[in-house]
Amino acid sequence: MKGSNRREIYDAVNLAGREMSASSVIFHSLMAEKFGLSVTDWRAWDLVIRHGPLTAGQLAGLTGLTPGAATGLIDRLAEAGVVRRAPDSSDRRKVLVESIQRPADQQRRGELFAPMLRAVEDLYEEYSDSQLKTIADFMTRMSVVLRDLTAGLN
Repeated sequence: MKGSNRREIYDAVNLAGREMSASSVIFHSLMAEKFGLSVTDWRAWDLVIRHGPLTAGQLAGLTGLTPGAATGLIDRLAEAGVVRRAPDSSDRRKVLVESIQRPADQQRRGELFAPMLRAVEDLYEEYSDSQLKTIADFMTRMSVVLRDLTAGLN
């Protein structure tokens, strides 16, 4: 990173973020194709895997989509066979979306992600615990910013 004035640092971080974003979108687009999903559906499926079971409203909140758009997303995921709608055992009026954890899908996801996970862990070794905490904080806070901006686009 050339120079040390604040504007140059902002510009360098913004450029690095754009590069990482482009690489991430392309990577996840190709991963999604391997499961016959769009990149949006692929990332939403990951949210259901990590946070589910979820109501449509909860999925909307995690994505920044409107409830109607989240319902369409759930329809596509259900049609692809990666999630199902199930009654909420604590409130029969609610419907939950849960991932269908087919062993073949789990194995395939694991095989596809293994090289990336190894590479990322190798990269982590180059940073101190304090630096990794700062990176994690920035990424978490940036995710909130992006979700809020997504909601504003609806």
